[in-house]
Amino acid sequence: MQDSWAEKREAVNSALTTLPGPLKAEAEKRLAALTPALPDFKGLTAWDGSGTVQNNRLALKIDPKTGAIVSLKDLKSAREWASPDQPLAEFGYQTFSKQDFNRFTAAYLRSYSPDLDKPGLENFDYPARQWSPRVKSLRRGHTGGGQRIVIELAPPENPAQPLALVGMPKQVFLEITLPDHGAEIQIVCQCFSKAPNRLPEALWLSFAPRISDPEGWTLEKVNQPVSPLDVIPNSNRRQHAVTREVSYQDAKGSFTLETLDAPLVTVGARSLLDFTNTQPDMHGGVHINLHNNLYGTAFPQWYGENMRFRSTLRIA
Repeated sequence: MQDSWAEKREAVNSALTTLPGPLKAEAEKRLAALTPALPDFKGLTAWDGSGTVQNNRLALKIDPKTGAIVSLKDLKSAREWASPDQPLAEFGYQTFSKQDFNRFTAAYLRSYSPDLDKPGLENFDYPARQWSPRVKSLRRGHTGGGQRIVIELAPPENPAQPLALVGMPKQVFLEITLPDHGAEIQIVCQCFSKAPNRLPEALWLSFAPRISDPEGWTLEKVNQPVSPLDVIPNSNRRQHAVTREVSYQDAKGSFTLETLDAPLVTVGARSLLDFTNTQPDMHGGVHINLHNNLYGTAFPQWYGENMRFRSTLRIA
């Protein structure tokens, strides 16, 4: 099985060998730019998270405990897109219990398959829970034509169930860049020192903007706009692979989230083991799944490497 993972990953390198020289060099340069690397702190100073960071169009606030954006105000329209209860760019770690898998396999499978289960999980004291990291440090400064914030996150200290956090990255960085002009925020999430883990887990970056119309959401799927509320029964109403972006629009403005490196999103909630025909509550926002090891796949399932994910948020 591990050989098959290595073979599947080698497909990218095999594809490079088929390209003519100039295109191969361009592709190699692009791939090298995606390599995780510790942030550059040059030009940044320690920050307590107080006050706002703004340009000519947007003003944002950071929660000094979670690192999430808890206020995002459009200075042109005075619209507030975030709050402490509706945060943006909130990193999270999730664990799943045997009861989660029992419920999912009973609802989804006509005949049992261990590939969609975690046999033996019942032997561990492993909870179903959402874990929030703690902010270890905050830095900010003006570099390269915009305001830049670097937030270092770490696992919770002294958890009651330390086994549950065995696979949580020991070091996570959220880099938020607010250019000097325009209604755009660039976000880079990087994870380091993650232990390979056979126990079920998931990593998330969640965006739950304040909205007024749940039907205002669309997902870009194979270059076509699709409403998350217009999905046929007995299909997947909670998970979607998007080509590039997720957007929300009403009479007062629009919110667009472009996910460049992680195509799997769930709608309404962080929802991976939830096969249901009920419609999602779109007030719960959209959640980019950065990693999970719930299902048997052709890619490394017990993942222990560094990660880098880019996303862009635009307001109009």
